Amino acid sequence: VIDDPKVTLEGKDLWEKFHKLGTEMVITKSGRRMFPAFKVRVSGLDKKSKYILLMDIVATDDCRYKFHNSRWMVAGKADPEMPKRMYIHPDSPSTGEQWMQKVVSFHKLKLTNNISDKHGFMRMCERNNGCLPKEQEEVLTILNSMHKYQPRFHLVRANDILKLPYSTFRTYVFKETEFIAVTAYQNEKITQLKIDNNPFAKGFRDTGAGKREKKQAMLAARHGSDSDKISHPLPARMSADSSTVSKTEESELDVVGTSESPRPSLHTSMTPVSTSMNHSIGQDDDVIRRRLHDDSGSESSCSE
Repeated sequence: VIDDPKVTLEGKDLWEKFHKLGTEMVITKSGRRMFPAFKVRVSGLDKKSKYILLMDIVATDDCRYKFHNSRWMVAGKADPEMPKRMYIHPDSPSTGEQWMQKVVSFHKLKLTNNISDKHGFMRMCERNNGCLPKEQEEVLTILNSMHKYQPRFHLVRANDILKLPYSTFRTYVFKETEFIAVTAYQNEKITQLKIDNNPFAKGFRDTGAGKREKKQAMLAARHGSDSDKISHPLPARMSADSSTVSKTEESELDVVGTSESPRPSLHTSMTPVSTSMNHSIGQDDDVIRRRLHDDSGSESSCSE
């Protein structure tokens, strides 16, 4: 059966607002979730066939950046990247019909700068050799602060995760989701845009502690600091329509993205992968990632 998959980005308009300013994503030792969250819709799948959906985050170039005079500029060569792994959506594999009925969300992905977490991209059940409930799974990827990254979405037609190494990857890249990893927001316009659009940032907006936190966040951005010690305080309150979300999720900025009409992706590619992999412990996920990264190419001019 021939399929014709199409993938569109959820919340594209919001992503574009951030992209125009230079999107920043905070990384912390314990891990911080992305806002906007990475979510897509898929169509054109064969209803009865099963598919595995994945994402990863790769460096866009070999540069380190700094925020100077209200703009991002190259500050030199990149630091060595820690090994990363593909994040397999926990509902994989599912039928095409099941995937097409919902928004595919990778909101549980957390960004960290904790290099002692050697596992990088993985699900908690892989780490502990036994699965926790899906809502408790931890998903971490290790990034370098002041480096630029590109999330990528992969779609594989396969009915078993163990078949991934022998399957063809369809890869979709949305340029507007590119971001720079930071330990504290550098651009106060990004800070304000996150406050205005993140339902968990409601505590920043109005009075009391929220007002002080907002001021501290702005000061940190103006000083261009790159230290975990002054990364922005986590919001203390949620909006009323988010009352069912746990305090843990709130503190991690696990947010509900917007649902503007999605549009076609900027770039897609198909990559066959045929290398052995023991997925149960995630030993060779990075082999697949490197193969995909080699096909995508990256910029390498990092002179100041």
